[in-house]
Amino acid sequence: MKPQRDGWSTAQAPRLVAGHQLPDESVAPSKRQREADALREAVEAHIANGGQHEVIASPVAPRFRRRE
Repeated sequence: MKPQRDGWSTAQAPRLVAGHQLPDESVAPSKRQREADALREAVEAHIANGGQHEVIASPVAPRFRRRE
């Protein structure tokens, strides 16, 4: 069986270049969750202390339906 060399089987995530090359960093999901929780708590504390904030509605992505 010949391996595929095009299409989704060889797709890679886009790499954004910011003037200098950053090393690839793998972050454990548990660390991301802790960071997200800390950020959420900081935002909630800011709002609870009367800090200014603006609620921005998130855009709704269109759902594509299969044509029949």
